[in-house]
Amino acid sequence: MKKFLYLITLVILMVGCSNEDADTKTSSGEVADKNMQESPKEVQQIEKKTPEEYLEEFKKTTEYQEIKSEDIAFTEVVDFEGDEIPEIVLGVNSDVIQSEVLIFKLQNEVWEKASSFTYDTSLAIRLEQNAKFTYDDSVKEAFAFETVEAYANTMSSSVVILNYNNETAAFEELAHFKLQSTDTLNLSLGNNKFSVTGESDTLNYNFKNGTLVDDEGKHIGLIIDEELAELVGTTINDYFITYDDSYYTAQEKITEPLEQETYYEGGLCSFYSSFFICNSDHQGLIYAYYITPTNVVTVEDLSSFFNQSIDIIETENMMDDSGTFYSSEMVTDIGTYHLELNGNSPQAELKMIAFIPN
Repeated sequence: MKKFLYLITLVILMVGCSNEDADTKTSSGEVADKNMQESPKEVQQIEKKTPEEYLEEFKKTTEYQEIKSEDIAFTEVVDFEGDEIPEIVLGVNSDVIQSEVLIFKLQNEVWEKASSFTYDTSLAIRLEQNAKFTYDDSVKEAFAFETVEAYANTMSSSVVILNYNNETAAFEELAHFKLQSTDTLNLSLGNNKFSVTGESDTLNYNFKNGTLVDDEGKHIGLIIDEELAELVGTTINDYFITYDDSYYTAQEKITEPLEQETYYEGGLCSFYSSFFICNSDHQGLIYAYYITPTNVVTVEDLSSFFNQSIDIIETENMMDDSGTFYSSEMVTDIGTYHLELNGNSPQAELKMIAFIPN
């Protein structure tokens, strides 16, 4: 009997411990649940503001207050990065011969200057009309504006498009078009486009996701085939140059650094990292566009691109001891590609392309 009572007492003690453990777990679980329920309250919500509110905040900054109101050409809210936290673009006519376009970015609740672009001339310059361009299916935007310059006998107008480059994480000039004279050409900025009107016609440049297309949707400024440009590694298609542009107009559009300007085969030429253009006649027109590849491209690669065999011509140089020239010519719908090679085998490499449009 004593043994039986002992066993009963032991069972009761074990049940009591189990209940106590259960209570402890329930209590801990309730605390955990309570903590989980309370934690979302600690997350701070980012307050969304309207463009007008961002602009009002910016106008209270020292940078803005220090600029004379009469010197401000425009103050615009532009979402370059498409992150719904816009930048401020401030256009300032600093003095008669210089204008600046400044981009301010909100960093840790402080407006900081992120980039600046300066435009100057010897006589007079001023910033005028502007417009925002939008990307498809996005809040990402670009910004276009006009500069007007005074010369001795005429006025010249230019349009500049500023854009944010996601790859380089930098604000840059997407395009810079200079019109020769406001007497014969008129510039207007509109909804996702700008138009240049001459004496008899109007040319529309439509903004389309970081590039410019004509009214039929064709890319403006393709000097050579897009796939060939990618194959050889040239930037000649990046500056919206057209076949009708003069040497100096094309030179104005190209925004990458000029490596040198010197004579080549009798013409004055501007040399850049992967191409050069030449002023080859008395009217200032460009006869050919020269591509200097930055990628290794073989005869085999070219044959695959043109979808035909490359017939290589060997020519002995009779003027000096430079040896044999290896070349080929490919005629296409848009023009003729003159290829200069370093040999006559399938693995010979491309040295230069001279492209003559039709």
